[in-house]
Amino acid sequence: MSFLKTDEGAFVALSDVREARPNSKMQIAVKMRSGEERTVSRAEWDEAYLHARTHVVPATQGTVLLHAVRDGKKDWIVRQPVLAWRVSVDGTADAITTTGAVRMADSCPAFQMPDGTVEDILGFYDSYEDWLAAVRADAV
Repeated sequence: MSFLKTDEGAFVALSDVREARPNSKMQIAVKMRSGEERTVSRAEWDEAYLHARTHVVPATQGTVLLHAVRDGKKDWIVRQPVLAWRVSVDGTADAITTTGAVRMADSCPAFQMPDGTVEDILGFYDSYEDWLAAVRADAV
């Protein structure tokens, strides 16, 4: 069950919301099952709605998230096993790793598939080595 934290600090069940409409650019007015009206921040609404409207699908064993990290002094590759995918109603999928869900809208990782191929936002690569060479070439 998902909950919303209202602007007054109360928690209400998302399932008790019967109507929602923008109140301003930053607020959503929600009408509860009881008829009571509350306001929540747009960020609070968006987060609760995202979690309420998703389902989790197991990832194929051997799928790995790859993320090139550059901090100016050192470059390295983060490799994390993908345990599952969180799929939203709009069809987007976020990887779930041992450190939590990686929101694809906030990051552009690559994924190594069990067959060894790699996919990132720019395309497909036949192997990890091919992808790594492209990442290194981009860093120069």
